[in-house]
Amino acid sequence: PGETFQIVDGEIKSKEILKKMEHDGQHYSLYRVKARITKFFNVVSYPLDHHMLSIHIEDKKHPWNMLRYVPDQRSTTFSSRIKVPGYKLTNVDIIAKPHAYKTTRGNPALPDNYQAVYSQITYGINIERPDWGLYFKMFQGLFASVAIALLAFILGSSAKERFSLGVGAFFASVGSSYMNMNHLPGVGIVTLIDMANGLTMGTIFLTLLGSALSSGIASNEDQQSIAKLFNRVSLIFFIGGFVSVHMLMAIIAAS
Repeated sequence: PGETFQIVDGEIKSKEILKKMEHDGQHYSLYRVKARITKFFNVVSYPLDHHMLSIHIEDKKHPWNMLRYVPDQRSTTFSSRIKVPGYKLTNVDIIAKPHAYKTTRGNPALPDNYQAVYSQITYGINIERPDWGLYFKMFQGLFASVAIALLAFILGSSAKERFSLGVGAFFASVGSSYMNMNHLPGVGIVTLIDMANGLTMGTIFLTLLGSALSSGIASNEDQQSIAKLFNRVSLIFFIGGFVSVHMLMAIIAAS
């Protein structure tokens, strides 16, 4: 079987027999294999993502009823010298299961509902982010933009700088969002980056709307106290809402 196994979703570059022996009626062969494997990553939670780097080994000649892989649960591990930049290796899993192909592969002697079943063993190393450092590094520009926009509620309701702060913060968030999206290839799914960018721009837009409402209230001399109360309540509401929603998204993504 050592001569007929293959790497699923990969290409074996070299396969070398290091040792062969027989002991108590059992055959033992040790192979050194180099392969290039294709892996599709789910980037929804990036930059708080976690993945499994997996190797699928399957025999390409002998079906399930002739050969079955039995994983070595006791001594299967990985080298401590393995490094994946930006991630930490947590644990290793190995399982064996039947893998069915719902096709006759053009064989006219087989019935239409025939399934070719082969033994497959899957070895996986789990990797995850060691901390939230990359998360805060990527989104610090967005956090700063929201902080600048919230300064408008500290200024007086009639201050002209209120709108310039919000507009400047909005375009700063757009620039930061553009830089963040360059970290990933074009994908047709909503990622944590997209949600964070949308939340930031939406929050800044609402602060501009709040500034407009505050200015409208303050235009009446008898409602100056109401305008000040509106500013204080808005500041607390936006800080609490933005931080809570952002942290909720991050915790869900990291889980």
